[in-house]
Parts: sequence; structure tokens; C-alpha cells
Amino acid sequence: MATARNPSLRTSTNLWVTALAVADLIRSCVAAPLTVATLICGRWNYGSGGCIIQGFFTYYLTLVSLLTMAFMAVNRYCRVVKPSLYLKIFTRKRCVTALIFLWTLMALTVSFPVLVGWAEFAFHGGYAACVLHFHKPSLTVIFLTLDAGLILIPCTLTIAGCYFKVSRAVREHNDQVVSSLQGTLKSNSQLINRAGVEEIRVTKTLFLLVSTFTLCWIPAYVIGFLSRGNLVYISPQGALAVTFLVGLNSACNPFIYGYMNRSFRVELWKLIPCKKNENQVVPHVHSKDTSPQSYTKSLPVVVST
Repeated sequence: MATARNPSLRTSTNLWVTALAVADLIRSCVAAPLTVATLICGRWNYGSGGCIIQGFFTYYLTLVSLLTMAFMAVNRYCRVVKPSLYLKIFTRKRCVTALIFLWTLMALTVSFPVLVGWAEFAFHGGYAACVLHFHKPSLTVIFLTLDAGLILIPCTLTIAGCYFKVSRAVREHNDQVVSSLQGTLKSNSQLINRAGVEEIRVTKTLFLLVSTFTLCWIPAYVIGFLSRGNLVYISPQGALAVTFLVGLNSACNPFIYGYMNRSFRVELWKLIPCKKNENQVVPHVHSKDTSPQSYTKSLPVVVST
């Protein structure tokens, strides 16, 4: 809604944020309610049709969210560390094309085993949800291995590596700013302090991004791999933890990628009805996403609402 209302938010970067929001919203509205209802009733009441819908969207949106977060990490890395490369690669048209390709490819990936008769969507009591059930145990191990080797591990390394380099680049930039300002008048001490505050804020944000991803996805994939591959016995409570961890990540994403973004936060505040009029800190937002330092913002302007 914020992106639709404010054209200045429709940058190439925010397209990825919006796509992630759409994926998490669909998961929360389609897949999650069926799991909650099953936990309340103690059984699956939605037939094979409901199982296909929930199972498909659960796998599909999980893969889409995971890859979207990895692409966002690369986007942040290029914008902060390689600004010239960012301007060449991350145009709005290319981002839209990449998103369409990503969503289409993941839909085909999830549908392919079912279409060729290797698997079907079946209810799994431990997950309280429908999963992709392969007819041969060997195919299950192959699928899980490919899933981890081609998606989970590369995405994890990409996210951790990119955000580590972003944090280091911001720290080095702020060190240069502080060094240059220390040679000027003492009246600039406020700007020096602000550089340190900005570094702390960015570090906390990136730490939260990586920590949330690690705490939610890594245990979920490990438990799922061990239980689905019949490698280790996992109790029903342990299997159910996978469902909760994946849902928890979808619940955290709006705060991390949306509300912690100052531009989105200001626009979201405008959507709240019956709010009191007060002064808000509104950042400079440009229609073209060309700033080489996404996390080093200019001083805000105070306007009255």
C-alpha cells in the first residue's frame, strides 16, 4: 500500500521489498490459516484440493522468500560497495524481469515433481501441513539435497557475505567522515557524533537481518532434512517447530525490511487513520535510486503534518 501510494518509493530496491511483502502476505493468508485450523481441530478437514493448495504455496513462497532475501543482499552490496555496478545492473526494468523469472522458475520447480508423477502433496501430521511426498525414499533424499545445495547454502552464504561487506564498507566510510570532520571547527562535533550513531544503527539492522535469517531458516531446514530423509527420528513437536520457524520469519520480515526503513515508516504512518497531528521527521526520498550509499542519509527535514 505504501509503494502504491507514494511513487517515490517505487525504486528498484523497493521492488524486492514489495515482492517479499507480497510473498509473506500470501503465505499468511493462504497457507498459515489452514495449519492453525488443523492444530485447533486436531485433523485435516480440507481434502486433497486444499492439500494441493496449501502444499504448493508453502513450498513455492518459501523458496521465493529465501531467494528474494538473497537477491536483496546482493542489491545492498552493489549499492553500497559497488555503486557504479549497481547503476548498470539494478535498473527497474531488469529488477521486474528478474522477479518475474524468479517467481516463474520457483513455480515450475515445485510443480515439476508432481507433474511427472514423482510426488504428490500429502498431509504430514508432524508439520500440521501438507508437504511434497515422494513415492520413493531415494527421491526424497535427492530433492532435499538439491534443495539445500542449490538454494539454502548459496543463499545463506550470499546473505551473510554481502551484509558483512556492507557493514564493513559503512564503517570505513564513517571513519573517513569522522577523520575529515575532526580537522574542521568544533561546531561540527554534532555531525561527528551522528556518523557514529549511523554506524551503530546500520550495524544493528544488518545484525538483525542475518540473525533472524539464521535462527529461522537454518534450524528449519536441518530439522526438515533429518525428518523427511528419515535420517534421525524427530518428534512431532520438533517437526512442528519447522512450521513455526518459517511462519516466524514471515512475521519478522515486515519489521526488518519495512518498518526499519525510514522512508517506508513515514509512509506507513500516513496510512494510520485518526492520528494526532504532530511533527514528523521526513527523509529526502528521490524517485531515482541513484545514491551510492544507501545507509548514509542526509540530515532529515522536519515538516508539519
